Amino acid sequence: MPIRTCSVDISQKKTLSTSKERRPCYYLSIFDIIWNVLNNPSLYNTMYFGPGVEVEEKKEYWHGDLWAESPLFGQDKIIIDQEYYYPGEFIIYKEDNEQRFGRIRSIISFYNELQIKIQRIYVYNELPTKFYSNVHSAIQKTQL
Repeated sequence: MPIRTCSVDISQKKTLSTSKERRPCYYLSIFDIIWNVLNNPSLYNTMYFGPGVEVEEKKEYWHGDLWAESPLFGQDKIIIDQEYYYPGEFIIYKEDNEQRFGRIRSIISFYNELQIKIQRIYVYNELPTKFYSNVHSAIQKTQL
């Protein structure tokens, strides 16, 4: 892997008067690093590219929400009853025999079975009364 170099301007503040105005900077290209890792069979075979995994004790990157919710990692869609569902979509689903509104946050693996994590969307009447506003109440009365 080649070591790359470029010149960097050095600030004259808080430096010795004998310091040069430019210095070489050495670095490795992130593209080269990723290319080498992905093209190394001994490393590639130990990597995980699947969906986020729901576990009690989170130890790996794919155990977290960032992995599960990112379109770059994990599962990008799920098929349920011949219908495609994608993270970020808004859906209507049933919970306790009631229709609910929600948004698909991620598709995860739970005990080797794909499941959907849904963020529930509350309607105004479901909110605690401390969140009610006078403006919304007035609008609701005029619409009735």
